[in-house]
Amino acid sequence: MADPLEEFTCPICQDIFRDPVTTPCSHEFCRECVTRGLAETHGNCPMCRVACPVARIQSNRARVKQLQTTTGQCRNPGCTTRVALATLAQHEAACPRRVRAAEAVANSHIAVSADPSIVNRSTFRCPLCNAADLTCKQLGEHLERTHKTVKKSSVCPVCAAMPWGDKSYVSKDFVGHFKLRHKCCFEGGYSKIHAGLLRKQTCFGVIEVESWQNKKTPNAL
Repeated sequence: MADPLEEFTCPICQDIFRDPVTTPCSHEFCRECVTRGLAETHGNCPMCRVACPVARIQSNRARVKQLQTTTGQCRNPGCTTRVALATLAQHEAACPRRVRAAEAVANSHIAVSADPSIVNRSTFRCPLCNAADLTCKQLGEHLERTHKTVKKSSVCPVCAAMPWGDKSYVSKDFVGHFKLRHKCCFEGGYSKIHAGLLRKQTCFGVIEVESWQNKKTPNAL
């Protein structure tokens, strides 16, 4: 089943658009994401690498209107509230389910490693050969090196780990999907932006997760 939020998802931060803009080459991003991305890619589009002058980036008013009129369900575990996508992030930040979970993390010395609701978004397992403990960048390099010409269907471990991810969605061509969907997170220095934004937008326990990861590498998905 296709992800209903995919058309509203920024390819860089992998979350719902915030202040959506369109590049001259017709790619859509959050304004903040593409601004940081252009600084890393020396003025080239993060998706197709063609020249992308900042002055020619335009606000996507049609997408803004869609975000205001399309609803989505809160992605915090256990919450069934539906709100406009434009305000979904604000709701999730103040969601009682999120607040209670964050309090539980803060009150436990081992909550991060013991709490199964905190998903490992740092390392992944290759679904084609089970190579483990790969960062997004390393997984991309591994696919390019080992499975470049392979066309097999599989669930994408990176997408499945995201708050909006569907763990049952199977990409018909996993390698092709990864190259298109996640090229920004493993090409060159741009991976730093992707990783930083993921940490920033993780549902809860961000500080605890980062601190724990500095001490121990979690098991791969």
